[in-house]
Amino acid sequence: MPLLILLPVLGAALILRRQLKLSDSLSILLAVSSLLIVTYLGGLAGILMWTVYALTALGLLLLLWEIHQNIKEKTLPFSFPLLLFLVLPVLYWLVHAESKPMFWDEYSHWGVYIREMATTHEFYKGDTNAAHPDYPPGAPLWHYFFTLLPGYSEGAVYLAQFVLLITPLLVLFEKINNVRQWFWVPALLSLLALGLANFGHGIVSLYTDHILSVWYAGVMLQTLISKKNSILEIGLLSLPLSVILLIKDAGLPLVVSAVFMM
Repeated sequence: MPLLILLPVLGAALILRRQLKLSDSLSILLAVSSLLIVTYLGGLAGILMWTVYALTALGLLLLLWEIHQNIKEKTLPFSFPLLLFLVLPVLYWLVHAESKPMFWDEYSHWGVYIREMATTHEFYKGDTNAAHPDYPPGAPLWHYFFTLLPGYSEGAVYLAQFVLLITPLLVLFEKINNVRQWFWVPALLSLLALGLANFGHGIVSLYTDHILSVWYAGVMLQTLISKKNSILEIGLLSLPLSVILLIKDAGLPLVVSAVFMM
C-alpha cells in the first residue's frame, strides 16, 4: 500500500528532529527535501531504483530506532504537524485511491514522466513521449519514490503529489500546542482548501505551479518562525529551496528572492 511509504519519510523526519533539535514541521520539510534530492543524485548516478530501495530501508530503520528510543525514554512526542502529516494522507487515500487524470497537462507530460520512469527506472530523456522533455524531474521523482515498492497506480501518484503539497504547509500548525486550540486545525484546513481550489489547481492534480507556491511560502514562513540567529536552520532551508528548482525551472526567481529576503 502506498501509504506505507510515509513510514520511511517519518523515520527521516524524527531523526532530524532528535539530532538537530528542530520543530516537527521543519523536520518533515527537510526529510522530504533530503529524500527527493538524494533520489535525484541517485538518478544522475544511474542507480535510481537502488537509491529508492536504500532510502526506504534506511528510513524504516531510523523509524524503528526512534520508536525504541521513545520506549526507553517513556515519551510519546505529539504535535499537530506530525499528526496531520500522517492522518491527512490516509483520508486522502480513502477518497482518491481510484482517481484518474482529468487535465490536459497530466496527459501531455506530467503523467507521462512518471509512467516512463516507473517502466525504465531512469530519468525521462529527450526522446520521451512527453510534451516538455526539458522540464526538471522533481515531482516525477517524488512520484517514483512512492510507487516503486507498492507498484504504479494513478492513486499512488496522486497521493505522492498530495504529500508534496501539504509538507511545506504544516508550518501553519506549528504554534498549535495543545488540544484546547484544536479548532484552529479545521479552520486552517478549510482556508487552505479554499485557497488551493481558487488560486491553484486543487488537491487532485499533477500540476506543479501551486506546488511551487506552497513550497516558497513554506520556506519563508519557516524563516519567520526560526530561532533568532539560528544559522543552522536558515542554512538547512537551502534544501527545500533546491527542491523548488527541481520541481520547475519557473522556481528560479522564487529561490533568488527567498535568498535575498533571508
